[in-house]
Amino acid sequence: MARKRMNDSDLKSKLDQQISDSISYDQSELRERRIRAIDYYEGEVRDIESLPGRSSVVSHDVSDTIGWILPALVRIFLSSDHVVVYEPRRPDSEAGAKQATDYVNYVFQSENDGYKILHAALFDGLLFGNGIIKHWWDDTPEYCTETHSNLTEDAFLALMSRGDIEEAVEHDQRDEMMGMDPQTGEPVTVTFHDVKVKRKTANGSLCVMPLPGEEFLIDRNAIALNEEDCRFVAHRQLKMRSDLIAEGYDREKVKALPRHTSLESDEERQVRERFTWQADNSVDESTEYVEVHECYVKMDYDGDGIAEWRLIVTGGSSGARTILYNEEWGDDLPFSDLVPDPVPHRWRGRSVFDETEDLQRIKTVLMRQTLDNLYHVNNPETEAVADALIDKQSLVDPEFGAVHWVRTPGAIRHLEKPFVAQNSFAMLEYVDQVREQRTGVSRATQALDLDALQNQTATAVNAAQSSAYTKIETYARNIAEIGLKRLFRCILKLIVKHQDMPKTMRLRGDWVQMDPAGWDADMDVTVNVGLGSGSRDRDMAMLTAIAQQQKEILMQLGPVNPLVTLQEFRNTLSKMVEAGGLKSPEQYFKEIDPQEMQQLMQQMQQQQNPDGQKEQAKMQLEAQKAQADMQMKQVQMQAEMQMRQAEVEQRHQTEMEKIAKELALKREQMQIEAQLRREQIEAEMMLKREKMQLEIQHKIALDATHAVQNVQMGGDVG
Repeated sequence: MARKRMNDSDLKSKLDQQISDSISYDQSELRERRIRAIDYYEGEVRDIESLPGRSSVVSHDVSDTIGWILPALVRIFLSSDHVVVYEPRRPDSEAGAKQATDYVNYVFQSENDGYKILHAALFDGLLFGNGIIKHWWDDTPEYCTETHSNLTEDAFLALMSRGDIEEAVEHDQRDEMMGMDPQTGEPVTVTFHDVKVKRKTANGSLCVMPLPGEEFLIDRNAIALNEEDCRFVAHRQLKMRSDLIAEGYDREKVKALPRHTSLESDEERQVRERFTWQADNSVDESTEYVEVHECYVKMDYDGDGIAEWRLIVTGGSSGARTILYNEEWGDDLPFSDLVPDPVPHRWRGRSVFDETEDLQRIKTVLMRQTLDNLYHVNNPETEAVADALIDKQSLVDPEFGAVHWVRTPGAIRHLEKPFVAQNSFAMLEYVDQVREQRTGVSRATQALDLDALQNQTATAVNAAQSSAYTKIETYARNIAEIGLKRLFRCILKLIVKHQDMPKTMRLRGDWVQMDPAGWDADMDVTVNVGLGSGSRDRDMAMLTAIAQQQKEILMQLGPVNPLVTLQEFRNTLSKMVEAGGLKSPEQYFKEIDPQEMQQLMQQMQQQQNPDGQKEQAKMQLEAQKAQADMQMKQVQMQAEMQMRQAEVEQRHQTEMEKIAKELALKREQMQIEAQLRREQIEAEMMLKREKMQLEIQHKIALDATHAVQNVQMGGDVG
């Protein structure tokens, strides 16, 4: 049966359907989520209305959490000169693996500004769940101009015959008389050339860039960003017509593309960059922006029943797209994503925004209500009798220390409101605890609040820090194993496949020429991160202990032994330099050449003789003696420490007994004073009762006297 190749009409129809479906997936499930994440990070909680005259404060839990996690991740991945290390799969590729490690890390970090790329992708991964990185080989040749003066004819011809010289931009020649020919007596002239040439320095370059979320499209059914688990990915972007023509696309097709007016992604860009979008008002057609989709789609284009990957570049909008490029794609997909918290069987990972969105909403409401209550307590409402006021404006526009004139006292009264906001403090603390459980970020582990770690033992502090670092280490491990391995595996393949010219680079102070042509493009990749406890102090302590053991072994058994060689010892010293926060360990400890090391070991073995063995035995005895002395010193130090600890405990116990006695004495004094106070109060009460009884008796006697006098006066009257 003959194959039926897909025509352009069917291709545009299927591709348009795939692009529209991916855009619909992005709009319905991803885009609004990204916009909300950006708003929350910027402190704009649009779905919680701020009432006029009320507090509009916003909690920043999303940005605070990312601000703590992001520096830790950057330090983990960029604390060393080598983000990754390539490991050979064949015995004959050891040297190539070492060269590839140096070269790829140099190209990524120096020529492509790897810090900015990783920082942006890590930020997107934490905020959105996936940080997209695009990596491709730009085959545009690179040129430079060189000026050469006073070249002889032979030197000029040799220069122009070089394969990397494209053309002579400027060329001047002159004849100069160098003297007289002694045989003929005629003047001797020499031709000199001054030339400026255009020289090709490279046939292209590696390009790596982070992509904003709105520019990346992916199949809605994708499980992961790789060739096996998705069917469609695309880079959606705006490009000027002149750039497309410079990249080699058909001039007439590019000119026929409609000018960009607006995209759904423009809103997300405006939210992220905080600007107001305006229509393209370019008066020059060459600088107009057009919509371009760089699509990598898996389809059966040739009709053999088997779907293959194709690279198709289209220009224009839905329903009116023009195919600018269409070829089968045999390389890896030029996209990788950093996913701190992946979800099994789903491409989109969870983000810090997913973990803290509800907490930021809750804390925003609690903080606003707390401040509103505080405002009402500090500025209570006022009740006033209108007719009793002389100056009503003094109440409308109050001032500190103002005088309010009234006709009637009490005409102005403040309506006090109780302060109940202290009840929300416990709730705010609870929300912070929930955030700590979800993200591992807390006051005790941010190394910012010293009070949070007071009155705690070193073990408790280390346990708290290790617990928080565990979450960050999980993020780092996911990023390393899922995203960075793929990124640097693809970068190595691009360099080996496309870089066909040796390149000179400055490495460890020396100029070295690198030729990737002989490297194995399928070498294993190991991300060079230290994911122990997250503490440099702990790493340094462990490496110091290892170095001490290695030194003892080298002293006892010599540099030629089956356990530790100078290479392992140098590796430990190199790691100590990196754990100390320094880069380029080779500036402090030279790298060991395996061939030189092997020659040194052979010489040492040949030089071994009875006298040498005696000397070695003597050195071993001295080393054992030194070790014994060291152990004795350690025992003495431990004994002294135990004695000091016993003394400290004894002093502590004495102080505690003294404090207990003082407390008991104070308690007795307080009891005596309380007893005296009670007796004094009882005496005063008794005196008061006696006084009241005397007053009552006196009053009774006085009343009786008055009664007798009244009776007598009545008798006299009768």
